[in-house]
Amino acid sequence: MAEHTRTLGFRVAFALGLGTMIAAGIFSLSGTAIAQVGSNAVISFVITAAIGGVTAASYSEFASIYAENGGGYLFSSRTFEDDRLLDTLGEANLDVDYTVEGHICRSVSFDILNTTREDEADLILMGYPKEHEDIAEAVEYDSPCDVLFVDGFGEEAPTLDSVTVGTGGGPHHQSALSLVNELGRSGSEVHVTNVTPGGEGGTAEDLDGTLSELGDVPAVETHDRQADTVAEGLVDAADEHDSVLVIGASRTRLLKRRVFGSTPDRVVSYAKLAGVPVIVCSHPTGVSGRLEDALFPVYRTLKKFRRGHAPKPSSN
Repeated sequence: MAEHTRTLGFRVAFALGLGTMIAAGIFSLSGTAIAQVGSNAVISFVITAAIGGVTAASYSEFASIYAENGGGYLFSSRTFEDDRLLDTLGEANLDVDYTVEGHICRSVSFDILNTTREDEADLILMGYPKEHEDIAEAVEYDSPCDVLFVDGFGEEAPTLDSVTVGTGGGPHHQSALSLVNELGRSGSEVHVTNVTPGGEGGTAEDLDGTLSELGDVPAVETHDRQADTVAEGLVDAADEHDSVLVIGASRTRLLKRRVFGSTPDRVVSYAKLAGVPVIVCSHPTGVSGRLEDALFPVYRTLKKFRRGHAPKPSSN
């Protein structure tokens, strides 16, 4: 007796799927459609095919995520499984109104930016991606509003009673100072740290320029520190003062990473080892601002080069 297998080959599965999608309606209703609109019925078939293709693409995404039947149901049920996300937000006791949404998409950055524009958001708050830096770059560069990347905020979230900020220059530093100003006026103690780097670890900055931007903050302390790099000096200062480190990020981080390296990435790496929470601020800029942000690293490099080759004063 022939043994029957309980498997479906490609041809059988394709025939079953095609038969289910076509069904009998296409044969029984074709005459009615042609009688109503004539040859234009072909256009309706094309439109229907396009809609069916989009629907099939959505379900294929679900099938690639869940190796089980009912991908559409599994997505919604597991996204909000046991109300864990809502329970977490409830335990945080946030004194704000919020909406929880579940999205499925091919591009995370595109979905974040599209949702931001549709909801007319004033701020994007997201974790600092360690494995998918392209998401951070896309959101940071194309966001229509301010972006705050946070890292190092665990289950026991640190308070914002104390914050540390450096004395960096350039347009990206202004975005950090804007946040520090708001925190300082709200009662946070602000530590302004001027790091003098050794070797190739960066360029010393102007302390007075940063202090002038924090004139409305009642509690400001200044500190001078020497370290191998600016990033290490800032992280050590924040760790010493048990504070949150706030830094600014340029809207041209891709250029800076390839040519000059990315200070935010270095700071986040050092801060993770030291257990220091970090907030990376990015502010939208126009064409002139992006040009200035792109050229500022060149200015700093030339400044450092000139300082290193300046003639030493004579001892006579």
